[in-house]
Amino acid sequence: MTSLTPAALTFEDVLRALGGPWTGTGNTFDQIAKRTGRDRSNLRRDLAKLVDQGLIKGDADLGWVRSEAGSAALDAIDRANGFVPAGAIAKFPLDRIDYNPDNPRKSVAQEALEGLADSIAEAGGLLQPIVLYASRPGQLNRMLHAGERRVRACRLLQAEGRLPASLQEGLPFIEREASKAEALFIGLVENSQREDLSPFEDAKALKAYRDETGLSARQIAFKLGRAREGSEKGVRDVQEKIATMDRASEKAIAQVEKGVEEFDWLKRQVRKRIDEVSSQLRPIDLMTIAEVVHKGRRAPFTHFSYGLQTECAHDAPKDAVFKALTSQGVLKFTAMNFNDPRSSVDMGSSDQLHEILMSEEFRPIYYPESDAADAIAALHALRVAAVGEEKANAATQSGQYVSTWLNSPFAYTEEQQAKMAAAKAGKASDRAEAKRIRERDAARLQAVVALDERVASEGLTTESVATLRKAFREKAVEFPLQPKGRGVADAQGRVLVANIGFQYQPREAELLQLLCTTMNAVMGLQAVTDAEAEEPADAAA
Repeated sequence: MTSLTPAALTFEDVLRALGGPWTGTGNTFDQIAKRTGRDRSNLRRDLAKLVDQGLIKGDADLGWVRSEAGSAALDAIDRANGFVPAGAIAKFPLDRIDYNPDNPRKSVAQEALEGLADSIAEAGGLLQPIVLYASRPGQLNRMLHAGERRVRACRLLQAEGRLPASLQEGLPFIEREASKAEALFIGLVENSQREDLSPFEDAKALKAYRDETGLSARQIAFKLGRAREGSEKGVRDVQEKIATMDRASEKAIAQVEKGVEEFDWLKRQVRKRIDEVSSQLRPIDLMTIAEVVHKGRRAPFTHFSYGLQTECAHDAPKDAVFKALTSQGVLKFTAMNFNDPRSSVDMGSSDQLHEILMSEEFRPIYYPESDAADAIAALHALRVAAVGEEKANAATQSGQYVSTWLNSPFAYTEEQQAKMAAAKAGKASDRAEAKRIRERDAARLQAVVALDERVASEGLTTESVATLRKAFREKAVEFPLQPKGRGVADAQGRVLVANIGFQYQPREAELLQLLCTTMNAVMGLQAVTDAEAEEPADAAA
C-alpha cells in the first residue's frame, strides 16, 4: 500500500509514458505532452509535483524518466486494475458476478449509467476488463474489485436485450489477490475523481478504511490527498465523517441507507445525542474533563502508557468537582504511595463519556493528531463557558489549568507529612537499635578475642575444645556451659564430659572455668552478656 498514492492514480498516464531506469537522459517535455495528450500549460507543474513525490526523476534540461517508486506505483495499479496483453483476458459469466459490499459507491445516477451503457453497446464490448477477486474453494461466484459501473451498465443492456455479442458468454476480467485496505483506497480515490460520492457513502468508506488500516483520520486525509500542509479543512471533514459513523446508531444509519434520510440528518441525530449527554453535566464539569484529557494527551503519567492517565495532586479527591465526576464514573483516581506527592487521574468507564469525547467541542482536544493550537482554542472555549473570560484568559496565558490539582509541582498533604514524619522517627529508632546491637556484638567479639588470648597464654590445648565439640555432636546441648567437678555440664546440668583432663594442671578449677567461658563465647554467643564481655576484656588488658 505504500506505493499507492492519489498522485500515482491521477497521473497514471504520465508514469506509463515514461521509461526507466535512468540512463542520463529522459523523455522530453514535447514527447510526454504528445504521448499523454495533457494540457501543456499545466504539464510542467504536474511533472514538478511528481518529481517532488519521488515518482519520476529529471528536469527540463535532461528530460524525465520514471523512478523505482513510480514503477512500484504502476505495479500496484496493475495488480488492482490490471494491464495484460491482448488475447490473454478470460471471460466470466455476468450473472455470477457479485458486487463488493466494501465499494464506497452504493448507488449510481441512472442517467450516467444509461450513458455508459450506450457507449458499451456502440463500442461492441468493454474497452477495459473488469477486475474480480480470486474465487475460493466451493464458491462459484466471484466478487468485483473494480468495474462496478461497467457491470451495472452491462446488466442494464442485458435487461433491454442490447448486450453486445462479445459479452454474451461473459465479461472480460482479470483475477487478482487484493487486500481489503488496498481496494478501499483505490475506490475512495477513483470514485472521488470520476463522480462525487454521496457524503454518506464517503463516510462509510472512510470508516471502513480506518478500521482496516488503523490509521488516524488525520493520516487518512493526507494519504488520500484531501488535506494539504498548513490547512486543516480536509482533516476536519474526514474526522467529522468518521466520528459521525462511529457514534450514529444502527437504526439511524439504516434510515440513511434506505434513502429515507440524508447524511446531514444523521449528523444532527449524533449532535442531538451529544447535547442530551452534555446537558447532564455542568460547564465546569465539561471543562474539568477537557483539562484532564488535554494533560493526559500531552503529559501522560510516566508510570503507565495506556489511556489518558496523567498526574494529579494527592488531595484531588477533596475538590468538589473532582469528587462529583469520580462518583459518576467519569473520572478515575489512583492514589500513589504516601511518600509521593503525585497521584493519577484517568478517564472512567461512564457510558456518557464516549459521547462527550467524540463531540465536536472535544475532538481537537481528544484526537492525538490534532493541532496543538486547535486543542488550546477548544479548551479555552470550554473554560470561558465554565469560569468566565478573565479566569480563562489567565489560565490559557499561563499554561496552567483551572483545575489546580492538575498543576505541578505537587505538594504533600498534612496527612502525608504526618505519615512521613512517623516513618522518619521509626527509621531513627531502628537505626539506634541497630547501633546498640552492633556495639553489643562488638563487645562480645572483643571478649572472645580476649579469651582466646588467655587460652593461648595459659597453655590450654585445642584437644580439650575438640573433646567438647565431639560431645556437642552426640548430645543436645543448651548454653551456657558450666564446670562440674572435673568435667563440663550444660545449662540443664547434664554432664557433657566427666573428666576434661586438667588434673595435671595446678590451676585445674580456674582452667575449667576459662574453658567454659571460652566455649560459651564461641559456640553460644547469647550466653555472654554485655557485663560479662567487659570483665574478660579488662582481664586481657
